[in-house]
Amino acid sequence: MIFLRKYFIYLTFLLALLGLTGCKDNDFIIYSAEDLHGSPIAILGHPASDEELEEIFPDSDIKHFKSSSEFLLALSIGKCDAGIAEKEEGYYLLDRNPDYEALDFAYADSCSAVLIVHKSLLPGSLESIHEDGFIDSSISRIHRSILSDGYWKLILKGFGTTFSMFILGIIFAFVLAVLMLGMNSHRYLKYISGPISYFIGTIHNVPSIVLIFFFYYVVFASAHVSGILVCAIALGVYTSGSLISVFKVHLNQVDKNQHAAAQMLGLHGWKKYRYVILPQAVKPMLPLIAAESKVLLRATTYAGYISEVDLVKVTEIIRNQTYDVLVPLLLVSAIFLILSHLIVDALSAIYNKAFRYD
Repeated sequence: MIFLRKYFIYLTFLLALLGLTGCKDNDFIIYSAEDLHGSPIAILGHPASDEELEEIFPDSDIKHFKSSSEFLLALSIGKCDAGIAEKEEGYYLLDRNPDYEALDFAYADSCSAVLIVHKSLLPGSLESIHEDGFIDSSISRIHRSILSDGYWKLILKGFGTTFSMFILGIIFAFVLAVLMLGMNSHRYLKYISGPISYFIGTIHNVPSIVLIFFFYYVVFASAHVSGILVCAIALGVYTSGSLISVFKVHLNQVDKNQHAAAQMLGLHGWKKYRYVILPQAVKPMLPLIAAESKVLLRATTYAGYISEVDLVKVTEIIRNQTYDVLVPLLLVSAIFLILSHLIVDALSAIYNKAFRYD
């Protein structure tokens, strides 16, 4: 019950944050364009020259934005009190975003622009907010950015891609790390595994995104291999470098007398490690394994660079279609937050089960 309550608190906090980002300070009400003199103004594209804008809004801080999503985000979080866009693009944004409204703009005919203001800054917004309520406005925003137009299917697909890359990557990292350690302990194979282990340990210093590009555009360039598998292999190789070091350090920290005691008990090879060495080495390495697993999880966000639809790529798609940045970003943040805590909780469960008598 405590396990579920913790994640419920996270989701509630993120929902509250979403609602707060949509709330404006209603002490400032805009009745006309003259009320915006001295206020920060967002500009999308080139609806007018800087000289015209300075004449229209004297003493205002003019901020230029290249993309419509950044433009609306500046209005949403209160970075700018109003925005000006070219008429065609401005009315398109208003059609897709019912939270905003066009304000009468005396200079619109001369500069072919539309003045966009958030509804909470217009007269009557207090009554509107009171009627709609905090929860209703948040639910409406979530529905528009996640549930409508099948966006939830995209999110599920992105989650599947991210989760698949993480699981495959961590399995590949463990298998590779254990294989290298096993080869290092063999009399003859250590001459082969030594250079490989050194290469893997060195390549960990290369940024993971560069490693993904190397595997995708060089190693598997001529092969028809899924981008998910390529990312999993690249991230597995990247993470195995750290795991090899973690395993090696903690295995070497076990006292040599323990090895001798195991041999005196007739335990050799795998049995010696299974019953004597590993129980003493695994306990202190679990927190480091959890940390490396979370690093691998965060690195899966680079899959979008090779056109895989992961969670971050889905956020970009939804943002470009709905012009809402906050809802998908908060959702993806919540998913990664929960996944990170699940990793820690899973290893904590292993820790408590395996070492409860220590």
